[in-house]
Amino acid sequence: MNPKASRRELGAAPAMHRHQTRFHARTEAADLPIYVYHCEENGRTLEVRHPMAYDLSTWGEVCYTAQIPLGETDFLASVRKVLSVPGIAIPTGNAELRNQGFTKLVKRDDGVYENVTRSGNEARYMRRGQSDSLPHLAKKIGD
Repeated sequence: MNPKASRRELGAAPAMHRHQTRFHARTEAADLPIYVYHCEENGRTLEVRHPMAYDLSTWGEVCYTAQIPLGETDFLASVRKVLSVPGIAIPTGNAELRNQGFTKLVKRDDGVYENVTRSGNEARYMRRGQSDSLPHLAKKIGD
């Protein structure tokens, strides 16, 4: 055996830091956060779901965790975590949308939309071809 063989050549699993453990197969992938990693060596950027405790630093670790083929890139090629804004969805009611200046239209029939965020004397329903039923956008949009 070649003492300088890479982990890829040896077919080894990625090295895990002592504080890391593999998550159980019972863990649902949808319950895990998504992290984005970029590899300079191959120019690829991947989204990977894994527990927060994982600290992936090589292409091999990313591929192993994402369960994708390694390809031609060296197992030990370094990767960096790409920082991004988290996607947090907060349910917002119609009243809050209206207070923030948004207009929410719900389709009720062919060419008929209900303005569920109407305010003042705005029409409840917008009808195709009736300009007087449109929301008062000039009153909602300010500089």
